[in-house]
Amino acid sequence: MRQQRVVSPAAGFRRRSEIFLYHFLLLYRVSLVEPVHIILFSFGFKYGPPEADTVFDVRFLPNPYWVPELKPFTGLHQPVAQYVLNNSTGQEFLISVEFFLEFFLGVHQKAGREEIRLAVGCTGGRHRSVAVTESLRRFLDGQPFTADVFHRDIDRE
Repeated sequence: MRQQRVVSPAAGFRRRSEIFLYHFLLLYRVSLVEPVHIILFSFGFKYGPPEADTVFDVRFLPNPYWVPELKPFTGLHQPVAQYVLNNSTGQEFLISVEFFLEFFLGVHQKAGREEIRLAVGCTGGRHRSVAVTESLRRFLDGQPFTADVFHRDIDRE
């Protein structure tokens, strides 16, 4: 004898709602996981290494310290940032780091990591690392993460 099953009309609606929600989340890449909080900061290697999860060494980028007109300014100033970043090496580096961060932060978020400390270092912590950190700040503003940014050694000589 065949067993009868009672199915309420709400059961079908619930199932369709779950399917719709699943596809919506996939389509719009909505995450139900809390966003990773990022602490992003610049520093100077000559003042000691920072406590960080990942460190980017940018001492290979053009150094404004050796340009008399740029030396007194910091990476927060547009002419310094342009000098550091508006070249093939700077652009390629930023593209590579942004690609890496999309993957790196995404897997840490899925793993439930709450905070990640990212450090960007140059020799003195005033020019190159500051310019790169500010560029990464702008990149992260468009991502589903929260971020605090500071420049550890920007006021040192």
